[in-house]
This record gives sequence, C-alpha cells and structure tokens, in this order.
Amino acid sequence: MPFLVCPSCQKPRVWVLAGPTGSGKSQSIMGLSSFSPVVINGDSRQLYNCLPLLTAQPSQDMRADISHKLYGILSPSSPLITTVSWKQHVTKAIDEALSLHQMPWVVGGSGFYLKTLITGLSPIAPLEQALQEEINHRYASYSLCALQKELSRHDPQAPPGLDRYRVMRGLIVYHGTQKPLFSFWHRQPPPPSSYCFYKIYLNPLPLILKGAVEKRFYSMIQKGVVEEVAGFLRAYPHNHLLKKTIGFPAIEAFLKGNGSYASMVSLFITHTHQYIKRQRTWFAHQYTPHLSLDRPGALKEGVAALESVIPCNTA
Repeated sequence: MPFLVCPSCQKPRVWVLAGPTGSGKSQSIMGLSSFSPVVINGDSRQLYNCLPLLTAQPSQDMRADISHKLYGILSPSSPLITTVSWKQHVTKAIDEALSLHQMPWVVGGSGFYLKTLITGLSPIAPLEQALQEEINHRYASYSLCALQKELSRHDPQAPPGLDRYRVMRGLIVYHGTQKPLFSFWHRQPPPPSSYCFYKIYLNPLPLILKGAVEKRFYSMIQKGVVEEVAGFLRAYPHNHLLKKTIGFPAIEAFLKGNGSYASMVSLFITHTHQYIKRQRTWFAHQYTPHLSLDRPGALKEGVAALESVIPCNTA
C-alpha cells in the first residue's frame, strides 16, 4: 500500500489527526475505510473505560467498521498513566498496524500527548524528594483552576487542560530548576524518529463547531450521560482525576441538587467552549500541520492530495 511508506525518507508513515473537542475527528476517519486505517487514541481521558459517553469515545458501530486501539484500556483504579508510558503503548500499536499493512492514525485533542509522540520529551535532571514534597505541600489547598493559572504564570507555553498531576509536575520542575518545564522542549532538538509523521488539523469554523458541540451534548443526554456520571460517583465517591473531565462538574452539581437542569446545560456548554478556546490557542502555537481542514468530510480527499506534496518529518 503506497500510503504506508514516505517516498522521501522511506520511513513508515504515521498520520496524526488533531483538533479541538467536537470537531468531528472520530467521524471523519470513517470515510477512510478503503485505506485500511487503524485509529489509535491520542486523548488522555478516552484511555479510561468508565465514562465513554462523557469523553465522547468512538461508538461500538465505529469500532466494528474500523479497528480502534487504546480506547477504554484503563479502569479508574489503574495507576496514573504517564505520557511516557502512553507513548510506549502507542508505538506498539503503530508497529502492529504497520506489520499488518494497515494505515496508523493517531487521533485526539490532547496536544501534549501528540507533541510527545512527534518530538519526544526532553531529559530533566532528577529533583530532590524533599523539594517535591515541599512544593506539593505549598499548593495542597489550591483548586485545579488556581493551579493552572499559577503554572501559566510561570510557564506560558504549558498546554491547556492539564490535570492536577501534570500541573504539579510543571510547578515542581519550575521551582526546582527555575526554568519552565515546557522550555526544555525548545532546548532539545527533536530526536530522530522511526516514523514519518503526517500532521492534519481539523478546525471547523467557530459557528459550525458551536452547533456541533451543542448537538453532541444533547445526544449524550439522550444516550444517558447523566446516568453514566451518577454511576461513576457511586463507584468512586472520592476525588479522582476523571472528575475534572469537561462537563463532569456541571452534571455532578445537578445530581447533587446544586443547580437546575438548565444551569447544567449552560455550564456544560460554556465549559466546553472555554476548553475549545484553550485547545485552539495551544494548537496554533505548538502544532504545525501539513494540512488544515474546516470540515470532517474533506479528510479523504485531503489525504489523497497529500501523497505527492508533503515534506517528510516536518515537526
């Protein structure tokens, strides 16, 4: 299959499809069935098996038509997966797809994960345990929102939407080295990769995306997302990183009687659009695509057109 190897560098091709939440990434892949694609998860929340509706995981029908990997592979009680271990999982899935002459697509909206896959991580000297404990204690009372603002103040290049663990990692590195964590990326040249990454960005017009987000939310409601969150709260009543998933706080407040149905809808949609804005800002500065598309239906023709024009390994 010609799409499996880059004609310039002769390395295996890996396609990366990024875009803000609600942009139609999963649906767009369905038009590529003739290319024998394998969809590999590039979204941190979709790794977990407990909130498939809230995290907008591909449906069972989608998975029946096209192979999907690394969706719902963790339970909430699993140890926290690191970016490094995620990359190891993805690399294995890519190699398996290539060995079967299938077209690997890494698809998601977690920009930090995608950047790690493409450019690698910079080595950081080990930090003293006492320092880590002191920083953890200093910020123990901060909310996630306050932590994210604090990290942004010290490290403006930090990606949006990081969970508490990754925000704290950024703060620990900053206070331990007096350098922003994400500045290490710029001091280390991208390491040689075994793959040639072809990057596509799906970025619908704001009004179209706004409508898509609202339509998806009401579809989630019909499918039982409120009941899904209620079940999670019964099983995991204590703090868990998945409770920071976009939309979870709004539904949780409604379930606990702290807001009306209308306020839940309003908060869910507002928080989603705020997250999309942060995603778009990050992608605009950290992700240079070979091709940008404003509608999911254009992906198939875009892929075909890229065959002869992509410069290989452009990060």
